[in-house]
Amino acid sequence: MKLRRIFPSSRIARTAVSLAVPASLVAISVIVTGATGGAPQSSEEENPLEADAESYAADFGTTVEEAMRRLSLQNEIGKLDEQLTANEGPTFAGLWIKHEPEFAVIVKFTENGGANTIQPYLRGGNLADLVEVGEAKTTLAALRRAQADVIALGNRVDTDMETRVNVIRNKVEASVLNKSAFEADLTAAGETLPAKVNLVEVRAFSRQANGDDSDAMWGGLTMRRTDTGQKCTSGFTVEHDNGTKGITTAEHCGDPMAYDVHTLPHQDGRDSGSIDLQWFTAPDHNIENKIYDGPGSSGRSITTTLHRNNQPIGAYLCTYGVVSGYRCGQLIHKDINPAGDYNATWMQIHRPNENFGQGGDSGSPMFSGSAAWGTLAFLTAHLDLDGNETGIYDGLYMASNYFSELDLEILTE
Repeated sequence: MKLRRIFPSSRIARTAVSLAVPASLVAISVIVTGATGGAPQSSEEENPLEADAESYAADFGTTVEEAMRRLSLQNEIGKLDEQLTANEGPTFAGLWIKHEPEFAVIVKFTENGGANTIQPYLRGGNLADLVEVGEAKTTLAALRRAQADVIALGNRVDTDMETRVNVIRNKVEASVLNKSAFEADLTAAGETLPAKVNLVEVRAFSRQANGDDSDAMWGGLTMRRTDTGQKCTSGFTVEHDNGTKGITTAEHCGDPMAYDVHTLPHQDGRDSGSIDLQWFTAPDHNIENKIYDGPGSSGRSITTTLHRNNQPIGAYLCTYGVVSGYRCGQLIHKDINPAGDYNATWMQIHRPNENFGQGGDSGSPMFSGSAAWGTLAFLTAHLDLDGNETGIYDGLYMASNYFSELDLEILTE
């Protein structure tokens, strides 16, 4: 499993762990340009969820009205996920949204199916008729501990790997380049693979790959390296703790960076742990809490952010990259540990039968309606249930709450 950046870079991503449907990770680095004529002028906008609902309706063969209803429930489902993770750790085995054949919220516990456990969390809400409770062998907390154990094991035997927690399959998956060689290294070191971990062989790990005049500065616009001409996509407009406002993209896109004809002053950046992020001031532009989301867009206002703990598996969200444009998909894993100096906090987004991004899309905003969910950084090869690469590349994004590691807050007004 190899992560590729969608933007050329001299830095090579290293160890990554794959704990779900195994997949090769590809880092995406994108400089964003808006529409052909630059960022559109601001104007009154319709409900931003409507565009996402139209995409959802097309993907799942339902009405736009039904799609709106389902998407509007995602925040409540995410809150349920956060509460169960925090309060029911000894028995909670995970939660995800099922879209077909019927829309439902699947919740698993390790004891007695959890039918009694979940009842207090459903009172007064809108999910009682949608939740399906089942039983699993291993708690989510235990899976995350097993993931940490296998990451430590890989470090001890000096073997690169990618890991992820596969909540739906209730297991951890670790991908290596040579399974037999890794098993021989374990034997020689007197080590054994932790319980609950599936070992998968993949062809490659993630790696970095390179892939308009306006007064307004938004997310979803084209940014360009002034020395190489390579592109990346702007993410969200932000405000630093000191009150300075600016714009973000992926750190692996590099610097110096420009939007239209203006070089943007670089402020800070980091590509490790839970983030791949850098930010710039834009003294020649008006910083607005908007993102560009397609031709004719008057700008989608961002009015709230969503913590990763409130982003449930199965959620349907969208992005806009300057190369691939507007597209949506499902969150399938949220404990990815990419190869390199990263934490197991990355989120995997999948769109069936279609790559989720390509070179130039790195840094692009991930959103649902008017909520900021995170920014895209990698592409990862999607694996089927048997651990075979399908030829489709999913996206990996960092969740919006990690902007705070650079003392940044996404603008919501």
